[in-house]
Amino acid sequence: MTDKSLWLGTVRGLRLAAGGSSPKPSPPAGGSSQDPSPPRGRGEGEGGDSRSSTLPRPLPGREGGLIWRLRRRRQPRWAAVFVPILFTGACGEKAPKNDLAAMRVARLTIRGHAFEAWLATDPTEQHTGLMNVTEAELARTADGADRGMLFVFPEERVLGFWMSNTIIPLDIAYARSDGTIVTIRTMAPHDTRIYSSVQPARFALEVRAGLFKELSIIEGDRMEIPESVLKAATP
Repeated sequence: MTDKSLWLGTVRGLRLAAGGSSPKPSPPAGGSSQDPSPPRGRGEGEGGDSRSSTLPRPLPGREGGLIWRLRRRRQPRWAAVFVPILFTGACGEKAPKNDLAAMRVARLTIRGHAFEAWLATDPTEQHTGLMNVTEAELARTADGADRGMLFVFPEERVLGFWMSNTIIPLDIAYARSDGTIVTIRTMAPHDTRIYSSVQPARFALEVRAGLFKELSIIEGDRMEIPESVLKAATP
């Protein structure tokens, strides 16, 4: 993401800025990620492997905070008080999270196993992905389907996600337009490295970490995605 710093003011040599900035080189659902404007997340964009420094896109940007710099000269007492007040305000901001209950849901299968997936189809949903979602929220449904989030993009491209603000480990499977899985990765919580699809992909499915191994799902397997989802994502 582009740097959108906002200078709040200068207090006798004390500078404060608020806003997000691009992730630091080489470090994602988790979110999601391709740049929505362009994720796992949590969220997409071009990149290499998980050690790549390429900025993605749904790839979410780093969540703000305040940046302050002190010049090497004595500061007035009131300036020292000003800093903690602003930091407290920033820490009190609401943690980013998708309203899962309001998102569309689709059933898909891989190797005959059912998944109930929230559909992340717009930039906001893709940017947020599975940020701050708990393990309990990814628990299986009553009929045994595993929960996850399916990121749907209008065309194939190299995707990349990171795990900013994602509090649980996740598996991610990238798939081409025909549903063929090209890359599977396991992503660590809060990891700001980019987990890339390496090959062009149109879909990304995030689930709890270890699930694909438990189900013997591997690269080359195929996601059976409902036709209604495919049509809705067609540009």
